[in-house]
Amino acid sequence: MALRTLVAFALLAPLAGAAPAVATITEYDIPPAGAAGSHAPRFVMAGSDGNLWFTDAGAQRGIGRVSPAGEFLPLIARTAAPIDISQGPSSVVWTEPAGMYERLQTGDIFPGWSAAGAGTVYAILKTPDNDTFWTGRQTSDSRSKLCSFPLADGFGDCRTGPVVATTPPTDVTLGPDGKLWVAGFESDSVHRYSTDELEELEVTFPAGSRPFRIASGPDGDLWVTSFGADAIDRVTPTGVRTRFPLPAGAAPKDIAGGPDGALWFTESGTASIGRITTDGAITHYPVPTSASSPWGIAAGPDGAIWFTENATGKIGRLVPDPPAGPPPPPSSDTTAPVFAGRLRAVPARFRVARRRPIESTRVPAGTTFRWALSEPATVTIRLQRRKGRRWVGAGQLRRQAAAGKNRLRFSGRIKRKALRRGRYRAVARAIDAAGNRSNPSRARFAIVQR
Repeated sequence: MALRTLVAFALLAPLAGAAPAVATITEYDIPPAGAAGSHAPRFVMAGSDGNLWFTDAGAQRGIGRVSPAGEFLPLIARTAAPIDISQGPSSVVWTEPAGMYERLQTGDIFPGWSAAGAGTVYAILKTPDNDTFWTGRQTSDSRSKLCSFPLADGFGDCRTGPVVATTPPTDVTLGPDGKLWVAGFESDSVHRYSTDELEELEVTFPAGSRPFRIASGPDGDLWVTSFGADAIDRVTPTGVRTRFPLPAGAAPKDIAGGPDGALWFTESGTASIGRITTDGAITHYPVPTSASSPWGIAAGPDGAIWFTENATGKIGRLVPDPPAGPPPPPSSDTTAPVFAGRLRAVPARFRVARRRPIESTRVPAGTTFRWALSEPATVTIRLQRRKGRRWVGAGQLRRQAAAGKNRLRFSGRIKRKALRRGRYRAVARAIDAAGNRSNPSRARFAIVQR
C-alpha cells in the first residue's frame, strides 16, 4: 500500500512562546486505489478484533478495516454509503442513510432497522450492555429523534426532539454520568437523556455553533466539537458550558478521548489534528496532505491516534513524540515475559488473500497468529522463508500484546507485497516495558497458490 510518513511540528495555543510539539504522522492509501472519490472515509473506531474499522462513503463504498501495522483487510462492500459506526460486545453496527445494520462476529450482516422512506438516520451507539441507540429525522414532521432497538412500531417508539431543517442529530454517546448525550447540529443544542430515552436536560449553544460530535472526558465532563463556531465546548453533566476557540476555519468534526488523558479532534477546514487537555491547552498537528479534510478520529489499540481523510481517501496514524526530559529511573523489573502459549499459525496452510473476491476455493485465505503471554509486551514476529537448507528473511509484524491470549490476522502480504509460495517459519519475541526480552517462540506455515 502507498504510505507517507512525516514528522509534524505542532502549533501550540494558547501557550505563547512554548516550544513546538512534534508528532510522527503516517498516511495510508485505502486500497484498491482508483480515480478521485473512490474512497471517502468518514468515522473510525477501534474494533474488538484489534483492527481499526471505518465507514467509506466513496465510489467503492463499504466498511473498511486496517490493522495497527497499516495492513488493510478486504472491504465489506455496501450499496448505500455508510455513515457512523460503533462496536458492541458481540457485533459491529453502523448506519446508512435509510437504516442501520449489524455484523456479528461470524461475519453475517443483518438489517437492524430500516426507515423505509419514513426518514433518515445518522449517528449510532452500541453500549457495553449491548443496547443500540441511534439518531434520526422523521420525514412527516421534520422532528429529530433518539431511537433504540428493537422498535415496536418504527419511529413511533423514538423520543421526539426539536424540528430540524435537513440533518438528524449527528452524535449520540454515553456520558461519564451514564446518561445518553445527543448533539443537535441544526438546533444548536445538546440534549441529555436517561437510558430509557427520557429527556432530562437541554443545553443551548450560541446560534450557528453547529455541535457535531461529543466525547466523554476523563474529567467527567462532555467535550463537543462546534463545527460552525470553530471551537471546542466543554459541558458539565449539569449543563454548564465553557468554550475554547480554535483558529478561524478549523471546522472541527469528530472528537475522542486519547490514551494520554487528553481529547483529540479533527480540524477538517485546516487539515490538522487537534489535542486539548482538560484544562484547555490546545495543540495543533498539521496533516502532511493539504486539503485532506480529516473527519473521524479514534484512539487505536496500539496507543496511536487514528483518523480518516475524507477528501483524499487515506487513513492517518499519529504518534506524539515524548517530551524531552530526564531519563527515567532504572526499572526494578528483571522478569522477562514468557510465552505461556506457544506461537501458532491457524490455519498453517493458506493462500495469500486477494483484494477482490475470487471463485470458491478449499484453501483458506490468510491465517491468524495466536499466542499467550505472561505479561503485556511488544511482540515482534519475524517471517522467514525456507530456501534450500537456509531460512531467509521475508518481513516482520509487530503488535502491542496484552497479558493472556492474543491473536494477529495476517493476509500473507507485507506492505502490499504478497509472499511467495513455499514453506515458512515465524519467530516471535516479546519485550516488556522494562526492556526484558523473552525466549523465542516459533511456528511453521506454508503458503500455497490456491
